[in-house]
Amino acid sequence: MNKKFWIKLYMEILDDPKMGRLPDHLWRLVVELFLLAGREGQDGALPHISEMAWSLRVPEDELLKSIRALSEVEVVHEGEEGAWCVTHFQERQQCESSERVKRYRERYRSDLCNGEVAGVSSTSTSKSNSDSVSVSEDEAGVNAQRSPMEPGQVVAGGPPLPTSPAEAMLHPDVRVYTAVTGGRIPGLSQYRPVIETVRLLRLRQKLDDAALRTYLLPYWLAWSSRRRQDGRLYDPGNITWLTEWALNESIPPVPKASAPAQDRAEVIRQVAGRQT
Repeated sequence: MNKKFWIKLYMEILDDPKMGRLPDHLWRLVVELFLLAGREGQDGALPHISEMAWSLRVPEDELLKSIRALSEVEVVHEGEEGAWCVTHFQERQQCESSERVKRYRERYRSDLCNGEVAGVSSTSTSKSNSDSVSVSEDEAGVNAQRSPMEPGQVVAGGPPLPTSPAEAMLHPDVRVYTAVTGGRIPGLSQYRPVIETVRLLRLRQKLDDAALRTYLLPYWLAWSSRRRQDGRLYDPGNITWLTEWALNESIPPVPKASAPAQDRAEVIRQVAGRQT
């Protein structure tokens, strides 16, 4: 038996005259049959009539009469004698996210087969930018979604940019980010800057993914432990710690006014400084 816990139920049935003209007890039975088919996990096949009657707590003869009525409007159909099936159940239950993931994997395999390899047209990034990195999260957030690449810089190779959270969870560069941040997934608009920064750092620092996660962790911990002037923690969804701090290999110092509340962040900054 399938271990699914849910099925798709389309809102269009509210305007479907075939459904709308059914008596209330048959309308309810339709939904119950959908659920039974989903639990059965056999592409719309329903359990034996006796099993359905027991599950729905109704007499077998009464249930069979209702199912035959539904077959007249093609909600269900009978294959072999006594083997009932919900019509068009399989195609209606296709999971769109699974299809997107499948297409994504196919694109990834296609890129590998075409011989695309990681490369950088230019990996020089001046540390002089670190002096301009703002301590204020409000100011830092202005450039949080910006790609770290300058015009003409391209970090090529690897799987294509994901287009959904399901694809992002499979992307090796996003998975580095997720591991460092304790399970967070960047927002859709952040996919590109996160992926490009991770790729650039991996190449520039010559690190494998495990070492890269270790390299990035102090920057994330410093960011996630800092507080704004009003006492609130920095926004964990802001990626400045990656696209500016880690990329520039610099964690801005904590303002003296808030230093007592941020001793942990200061220690982390010193640790990160020793690693650079």
